[in-house]
Formats: sequence, structure tokens, C-alpha cells
Amino acid sequence: MPETCFKGRAILPGDVDGEAVVSPQGFNILATYQETVIRRRKRAIGGDKNNPHVYGVDLTGKILIIPSGIGSTTGGIIIAEIALLGVAPKAIVCTREADTLTSSGVALAHEWFGKKIALIDKVGDEIFQHVKTGNRVKVTSKGEVCII
Repeated sequence: MPETCFKGRAILPGDVDGEAVVSPQGFNILATYQETVIRRRKRAIGGDKNNPHVYGVDLTGKILIIPSGIGSTTGGIIIAEIALLGVAPKAIVCTREADTLTSSGVALAHEWFGKKIALIDKVGDEIFQHVKTGNRVKVTSKGEVCII
């Protein structure tokens, strides 16, 4: 069976594969990861009660597929902190243009802590019709997201 792939823009390229966690609604970075950072948890369990797609879901080492990040200006540092804790996703795939919070967070994690979180954007909302939470996907350094 041929792979179904979507092409986007690689902001922080990387070649990774893993389990997808899909949220078709905006991803509130602070609400999702606040408890993980404050309590220095060993697993990143989604804490945003307003997002049923991630609430209570283990996000550690997953590939997040979201429209974009939303929330306060602390979002970038929260992403850097979860990377430092070792509980960050392997990749973040934004269906739309990546927001500045998500982009700055992966940049900070990479530059400050040497922790890489691949970031791909502009893959299009159509991906939500094909990829579901639990599917295995791969992200390529060329900006491709493929169901495997």
C-alpha cells in the first residue's frame, strides 16, 4: 500500500517517526504542559481541559499534528522546558503557518539545550481527514509528513 504523504515547510528539519496525536483545534501550549513543567513530571500528560483531543493523553515523544499553537507569551519557554525535561514531542506538525510561540519554543530548545523538536508547517487541514491519534507517521527533513 503506498504511503499517504503531505508536503509542508520544514522550519526545523528532522527525520523522525512515531505515534501521532491529532488535535484539529488550536493547541494551548501553556494549558497543555503547565502541570508537567511545574511538577517536573517524567511524562507529559495533556492538561488542557478545553481540548478533549489532548486532555489526559500522554504526549511524551509523540508527533503532534495541530493547526497551530495558541496561548500566552510563555508558550515558547514552556516548549523549551519540556524539551529540557525530556518529555517533548519528537515533532510538531502545524497544518497552518506555525505561530511565533511554537517556532520560538523549538528554536530555544535546540539552541539553549541541544534538544531537537522537528517543526513542519503549512501541510494543510486535509491531513485531519487522514491521520488519527494513534496512527504511525514519519516526518522528513524535506517537510513531508507520511502515514506509515
